Amino acid sequence: MSQKITTIEHYILFDIDSASIGGAVVRHSKNARGDLVESKELFSVRKPITNGEPYSFERFFEKTITTLTSVADEVHLQALLPISQVYVNVSTPWMSSQKRVVHHAQKKPYTFTQELANAMVVESTDQTHHHTSSAYHDHTVELIDNRVIDVYAHGYPVRNPIGKELTEVDVHILASVMSATTKQAFTETIQSVFHHEPVYLSNTFVNYQTTLELLPDTNNSIIVDMSGEVTDVLVVRNDHLDHIGSLPVGLHHMVRSLADQLHVPYAKARSLLKLSPIQHLDDGYVASLIPAYTTAFKVWFTAFFDLLDEYAKHGILSNTIVLKADAQYVAWIQEQLLSYDQLQEHMHAGARPEIITLFQAHDTTCFHDKELGVFDTLIEESA
Repeated sequence: MSQKITTIEHYILFDIDSASIGGAVVRHSKNARGDLVESKELFSVRKPITNGEPYSFERFFEKTITTLTSVADEVHLQALLPISQVYVNVSTPWMSSQKRVVHHAQKKPYTFTQELANAMVVESTDQTHHHTSSAYHDHTVELIDNRVIDVYAHGYPVRNPIGKELTEVDVHILASVMSATTKQAFTETIQSVFHHEPVYLSNTFVNYQTTLELLPDTNNSIIVDMSGEVTDVLVVRNDHLDHIGSLPVGLHHMVRSLADQLHVPYAKARSLLKLSPIQHLDDGYVASLIPAYTTAFKVWFTAFFDLLDEYAKHGILSNTIVLKADAQYVAWIQEQLLSYDQLQEHMHAGARPEIITLFQAHDTTCFHDKELGVFDTLIEESA
């Protein structure tokens, strides 16, 4: 691939989860063929939505909009150049994802065309609208991301069925929706600053697709994305997305537990999670915290293990855990996860868990904000 740069484009990225909001100005340098030669963060900022204390949803939503406004304003001050597009990665609880399967069969063989593939995606969209309108009685939702993630022909996975002679095909589509009110509030906040209609991506798709791209040799995994108030869990078998789940517990719940046990402020308890007992064995104080660490982590682990129990009913799980969490606490989370032998009950041959982080898998040297660096890997596909 030619490394000669002929085109430079700039993008604005936002990452909105239950703990923080990140924003960045990113430069993409491309060659004459339009291939990406280099991606570089020019500026980034990430701000917490709350101080970690529990809030009512109304108050939490208000704080989220306030934080998004602050992040957008700060990014805008650094974006003194033409912007090609604004992308927003939204996580739980701001969006919800589900996998739908559209089946098409004929008695006589037919050629599978792009037109038929498009029609099946439209059918899935109609199904999603029908399902969501009946499932969400109290508010209106909008489809924000609709992705073909798997295609099976005659029961076997195929990379590209276009042009093939078939009698039946199943198209697996990952559909993600947002509350119309939430989407409108996010969009209006961003548009008031950048005057661009943002393109939304679902964090479920981002986690699944970046795992496939950044870890091509990891065909089976449990993807764990731990945020402040929630954790998303995906199960991938043979590169196919099998299960999508979400836990109503995250990092903040563990910090609150630690704060309650030690009778210290939330901020102090959060700072203690950066101290690894294994790395500070000669520190008597840190070693004395182990029981409190164990109890705090169990707040999250109990819900996680119960979910794995459900997933394991459909088959043994991979021993590879792909972890995505605040980079400051990844080491502590890894350490705690590896201390639980129960995980091996649901894994291949009782194998000991192997934990990989997306930050380790991706060369984010050009990105100060590692989460936005991972998100950036999908921007060219969405452009």
